[in-house]
Amino acid sequence: MNSDKYDMILTAGHCLFNATEGQFDFFGIDLEVIAIHILNNLDIGAIIIKKAPEGMASNVPFKLGDFNNENSLLCGFPYLKKDTDATFECIETNFKGNTSLTSKRMTYNIDFSDSFDRSKKELLEGMSGSPLLVSKNKALVGIFIGTSLPDGAYSEVQVIPVRAIIDELRELDIVYFEDGSFENGMSWLKIKEENSAAIMGNNELYSLLIGRSGAGKSAFIKTFLKHSDLINSTGNGRTTRSSTEYEIFQDLKMPNVEINFFNKEDFVKFRITQCYQILDETTDNKKTKTKEEGILHLSEYSIKPTQLLNSTIRNPDFFNYEELDFCTEESIPDQIKYIFKTLFGGDPDNTIPVKYTIDQYFHLIRHLGIEKDPEKSKNDYDLDDVVRVLFEKVYDVVISALKKKHSILFSKENQVTIKLHPDMNEQEKDFLECSLKVMENEGEKYLSYTGFIEKVIVKDRVSDDYIKVFKDLHISKITLVDTYGLDHATSLSKDLLEKRLPKLMEDYPKMNTVFYLRKLGSDSPSDLELAIPTIYNINPNFRIYMVFTDIDANQSVINSMSKDPVVDLWALNKKNKINVVNYFNSRITGFFDEDHPIQQALKDNGVSTELADNIYKVIKDKLIPYCSNENDSERSQYLRNNTFHIKELLRSIIRKEYLGTGYINIKKMEHNFNANTQPPQLKDRLMSLLEEMFDVASITWFIGSSGHGHWRTQTANIERLNRNVLGYWGTYRDVWNWRFFDAYNKVFSKLSSDDFALFFYTDPQMNDAAAIQQLLNNFSTHFLSCPEHKLFRFPVEPTLCLECNLDKCFKQILLSSYKDNELKESVHDKQRSDWLNDRSNFRERFHKIDSEVYDYFLEEFSNYFFDECKKHNARIITEVLKEKHGTELKKIGESIKDSLKNFERDLSEQRLYEIMSQIDLYA
Repeated sequence: MNSDKYDMILTAGHCLFNATEGQFDFFGIDLEVIAIHILNNLDIGAIIIKKAPEGMASNVPFKLGDFNNENSLLCGFPYLKKDTDATFECIETNFKGNTSLTSKRMTYNIDFSDSFDRSKKELLEGMSGSPLLVSKNKALVGIFIGTSLPDGAYSEVQVIPVRAIIDELRELDIVYFEDGSFENGMSWLKIKEENSAAIMGNNELYSLLIGRSGAGKSAFIKTFLKHSDLINSTGNGRTTRSSTEYEIFQDLKMPNVEINFFNKEDFVKFRITQCYQILDETTDNKKTKTKEEGILHLSEYSIKPTQLLNSTIRNPDFFNYEELDFCTEESIPDQIKYIFKTLFGGDPDNTIPVKYTIDQYFHLIRHLGIEKDPEKSKNDYDLDDVVRVLFEKVYDVVISALKKKHSILFSKENQVTIKLHPDMNEQEKDFLECSLKVMENEGEKYLSYTGFIEKVIVKDRVSDDYIKVFKDLHISKITLVDTYGLDHATSLSKDLLEKRLPKLMEDYPKMNTVFYLRKLGSDSPSDLELAIPTIYNINPNFRIYMVFTDIDANQSVINSMSKDPVVDLWALNKKNKINVVNYFNSRITGFFDEDHPIQQALKDNGVSTELADNIYKVIKDKLIPYCSNENDSERSQYLRNNTFHIKELLRSIIRKEYLGTGYINIKKMEHNFNANTQPPQLKDRLMSLLEEMFDVASITWFIGSSGHGHWRTQTANIERLNRNVLGYWGTYRDVWNWRFFDAYNKVFSKLSSDDFALFFYTDPQMNDAAAIQQLLNNFSTHFLSCPEHKLFRFPVEPTLCLECNLDKCFKQILLSSYKDNELKESVHDKQRSDWLNDRSNFRERFHKIDSEVYDYFLEEFSNYFFDECKKHNARIITEVLKEKHGTELKKIGESIKDSLKNFERDLSEQRLYEIMSQIDLYA
């Protein structure tokens, strides 16, 4: 074993019927049994023992692969020789074959030597659990567990291959490969006597993956999965029509995939919103509207049937009805075509009406079996209403057929959970593949359920390739999200990011890192000059890292691998220019001492010099070369490179390198945020900024036919406010938690130099400014959070607040500005827009609660901000001291305390312990 502490004994499972843990005698040698694992399906027992005495353990290599023509030796101690001094017996065998196509067992013919005078039965008795070795090099093939023919016929025996045994132990999470390869030994993952919390660690990381289609996002993620061979999400076609969330654990009992289908209401809302997006990008179809009115509704377009077909149900990027031909009884595509033709006609030259009378509307839908409901009837209808019917009927047809075909898989109304294990049946495999990608079936025919899936959550253990990285960095879990909606464009444009990224952030509020994937051979990533400032505007807490895939297609990389298995992109770029790498050397006008375009773009966007420089430095210093080739032999060639660079990337996130290396002088600024010592001018300025935040969060409503004047948008918000649901996320982002999160970022992430100096007694150009500004940005997830339920933004739904035990939070203070039932008052007393404006004018609300908001900000900021500053300072000092003292905690602790005395007032032993306990000294 590749372990200093443990070894393993493999034997037949039925031989361990009465075995227990503890001390036992092995041919006169005392061994201590740590754990016994019985693999019942293989009849194999794996005994974990403390390290065996030197010379006892066999160091024979593990034999893998095809054994068809191998001559082998079955070596053991026959029962008949138990009272003799004879050494073990070796019986020559010849491979016959697997007992069945799916069996993990091998069957061997036994070729007995003429010199043996014993019967076959006598010779084999007691040999269960014996090893089978290759005759030539004594490599271990498998473990003998018994005969395979009826009593009296002992010419064939059953052997369990070593690979099958180890695969089963890995599946049970008992062992893992230290360096990802079978040949180089194993290291134990679960040892009963070890502290599982210490093994697990407490670092949880979250990252969005963005990049063009074909950049290798799905393949990149799969290299981290233990059961990657069961997650068939890569290949030709779109693979991210819905966001797929991969939760990768260091330890997980039951890996599974949770597939969540839309309910009808959300499906219709989601698809209609996509129609707006598609048509809005085709400006020739729009009637004249001002840009300020935002995305238009369908009734604002002049649309032909073919245009509507391609924007609703036949768009390969989002949803295509032709991929739904999975029902043998009746063609689903034909049913959907009939629904569309019934509602919109079949003449491609006709212009589809945008307004309908009551009679026209019900005449159309009656053909689809929908009768008029007087209680839900309106005076007039528009194209949005008819398209809504289209999606409702399509949903009914598809989901009912899907549930009928796969009734055994639907554990809940709209959810399928599939356990990940090697013995998954074909129905589970096919369903999973159709839920993750567009499958090519019979040449030109495609099949996929992705158009009806809201979210896929894959929960798996980390692969053997990266288990050591997880352990070394104390990572318990990494969540990677293969993003929907950001992979269909050729570049990350400002418009695309502003449309799609906020929804991803709403769905995944813990995400704070972006992995931007591009092929190493692709063009220069100049789109980052717009993308990075835009991402900062949307969420200044995000950090960006570049991952360059497809490195095995670059000849410079291939040539360098013979000298060093770890790729150095900057060294290679010096020899032969690599466009995507060399881009990070470029300057505005070519002078070396000038800013890079990314730095300049950030500064032009209001980001301070020090922070802009640090954002760019982290990106440039961590350009990650990666090979995600799914071919095992190809990937193993790049394994050391991959693990080295991924470890550096994850280490950078854990160490919070984006905060820079400047010490923060806490002493100088503490009294600024103490209510008793705060300068009056600072209080006035902070109160003004908070008022500005409430003003930016406000929503302006008006009477009109689009934007916040459209009756449908107004109705959606009014209906939710009447139920105490704070806003609606539809075409517009009107949920209140997002409005305040966005407003906080706009106000506090780009403080002026004067404000920065007033609050923090330092200049935004100083080396501590990057850390201060980032910590101020991060404060939004504390100030606007729900501490009770550990949510980064307060919940808009009332359910979670019903049994809340907190005395105070931002949401409580905000709602205290409204009278009882003010959100539930009837809208008929006023114009709809006036009613909404009264409740969405947060600036006016601020004037009612300004003292409460200010006090809450000050109290929470003092607790959170200075605590984070202390951790940052300790982290910086720790990195320096580790160079001198390694990981000797006592020396480091004393040095940290001594070093921080000039920066902090409170340095009690308890405070020091609290700081150090949250720093991963080994990362």
